[in-house]
Amino acid sequence: DIISCYHEAEPGDYQGRLGYDLVAVFETFPKLNLPIIGEIQINDQYAEEAFTFYDHPKVLIFKKNADFDVNQVRATLSTVDLSKVVRLTPRQFSDYSSLLLPADRLASQRAGGTWSDLFDYDWLQNKYPVFGLVIWYFFIFILGLAVYPIIRLAMPGLEDKGYPLSRALGLVIFAYLSWLAGSAGIPYTRTTIAIVFGVIFVAGAVIGHLQRDELITEFKAKYKYFLTIEGLFIAFFIIDLLIRLGNPDLWHPAKGGERPMDFSYFNAVIKSTSFPPYDPWFAGGYINYYYYGFVIVGTPVKLLGIVPSIAYNFILPTLFATVGISAFSIGWNLVASRKSKVTNEGPSTFDLRLIAGLSATFLTLLLGNLGTIQLIYQKMQQLGAEGAFSWDANLIQRLTWWGQGLLMTLKGIPLPIGPGDWYWNPSRVVPPGPDNSITEFPLFTFLYSDLHAHMIVMPIALLAISWALSVVAARARWKNQVSAGLGLVVGGLIVGAAYPTNLSDSYTYLLIGIVALGYSILRYSDEENIYKRIGLAVGGVAALYLLSRFMYEPYRIWYSQAYSALEPWKGPFTPFASYITMWGVFLFIVVSWMTWETREWMRFTPFSALQKLKPYQLLIEGGLVALVIAILALQFHGTGVGWIAIPIAAWAGILILNPRLTDEKRFVLFLIGTAMFITIIVEVFVVRGDIGRQNTIFKFYMQAWLMLG
Repeated sequence: DIISCYHEAEPGDYQGRLGYDLVAVFETFPKLNLPIIGEIQINDQYAEEAFTFYDHPKVLIFKKNADFDVNQVRATLSTVDLSKVVRLTPRQFSDYSSLLLPADRLASQRAGGTWSDLFDYDWLQNKYPVFGLVIWYFFIFILGLAVYPIIRLAMPGLEDKGYPLSRALGLVIFAYLSWLAGSAGIPYTRTTIAIVFGVIFVAGAVIGHLQRDELITEFKAKYKYFLTIEGLFIAFFIIDLLIRLGNPDLWHPAKGGERPMDFSYFNAVIKSTSFPPYDPWFAGGYINYYYYGFVIVGTPVKLLGIVPSIAYNFILPTLFATVGISAFSIGWNLVASRKSKVTNEGPSTFDLRLIAGLSATFLTLLLGNLGTIQLIYQKMQQLGAEGAFSWDANLIQRLTWWGQGLLMTLKGIPLPIGPGDWYWNPSRVVPPGPDNSITEFPLFTFLYSDLHAHMIVMPIALLAISWALSVVAARARWKNQVSAGLGLVVGGLIVGAAYPTNLSDSYTYLLIGIVALGYSILRYSDEENIYKRIGLAVGGVAALYLLSRFMYEPYRIWYSQAYSALEPWKGPFTPFASYITMWGVFLFIVVSWMTWETREWMRFTPFSALQKLKPYQLLIEGGLVALVIAILALQFHGTGVGWIAIPIAAWAGILILNPRLTDEKRFVLFLIGTAMFITIIVEVFVVRGDIGRQNTIFKFYMQAWLMLG
């Protein structure tokens, strides 16, 4: 076995078949110097491979011997499938990205200064991290404050005017302008970044001055709301900060993680003087990866001069709190026009907007899945099986083990659950298999604390949803042409940011933005001529698409994919039980709300109204047959997810036609249907190439909050 050979091989132990001898092995093991006992050396070669690879890699040196036969080597290696190899002739090479920085860019990167020029541990913000934390917090606050007048013009459909979103949008604008300068040849330095911040601050001040009467009136009327948002932000910030104080390390001692890669890219982005940033793993190359998220979180770090290893633990609470208040804003604005009053032994009121906002935050950021219940259930089975447990056992056997395990726990025998299992196992609710499915959700993401692309894109995803909601709520109307242009630019900036931040998310949120804008223009445009109205809708959608694409064209120019193809997925599918474990709570909420809306529709619709459907009888029957065929086809293909996703998607599509519904409810129904549709697509197909395999449940941890109803 090659793995055992790698761990144990010493010169002379093994005889190879390629004509090479192992002549030397170099390895360094951790050592402990203990009193009395002395030095203890720990062979950790069998530890999680990323730990040894990153920290103290093993080196093996081979030497060609007299038995070397090139034909034998060629015959042996030719058994490997080379069908995916990209074959290039010398003439074709100039048209293929080599992933190497041009000589002038490489020279400018190397001349960009040393770490001691950029950061100094003796600076106050680094010598006293608490002081650095205060500077960081107030900088993010001021940045959001400067952007608030901009977001008020760009997203007029939001009842709260987008104040909770201002920090997230501030980070996006701040990073974009700094990145654009670095991509255009203006050095990405602290000076450039400071000028960008000054431009944003001045622009915000000027736009705010033009809105001063509205802002003053708004603050007087809604100062409690502003204080609520600030209170929520600092509460969530402190929650995650305490998590980081409890475990500030950048490495999980047992589970490893991707933090070494994330941290290296984070550092490379900060130290780079131009974009694309240099590749810390490939000397002379550039990062061919969706690195933009590290620009978003790294630009304030470079400006403030906070040492990256310290700033890392400031960034995580900031993202945590930003996601929390952004979700709050969406929940609040979805029910903005509705207030409920309840009297109980005297006058008492509650604001439905506040309840919806807090619920959205809770469901987005704090609620996980049913994995903990599944964990207890499985551990009881393992306890009852007494060493004979198997994932392949049938349901009767599993229930028998569970019953035996339950009796054993009642007798005081503890379940075999380790301290880390309580949060780790819910992120792996699919039974162990070759696909190694990850059922991650936001709370796990922040607990595990990898500063990875799928974490950084969360605020962008919520911004994209908020922008689309604003368009729907405002019926695609802005104050004037300037604010309309600003709204489209901000929409393109937000939606487009998903592509270089976490590529596979961009298609979902671009679709949502396009549908929201197209629907609103088509339905509510003042243009009476249907053809002109369609033209306006097409023009608006085209503008959004082109802005989202070409605003980030400098990233696309350098980004290269070896190949990419959409192919049928032939591996194991998501088990029905695992799907329910992951989404059971959210599906219950969705189905309950849709049932209520269906009842209300039927309550206000006379039975005689069904006669209007008579001309469409054949079409309706054909649709039902198509749905049944689709479900059976998916079942035949090997996945049972269609039994849930297809009916809910179809149900949502029918409910959208209810003339009594508000556009906000139609918007949520569209999101539900879209999430269900993508569930099916991702379950059936696999994207080969740099995007990678997107497992059904893993891709939808961010879709959970879309089902709030």
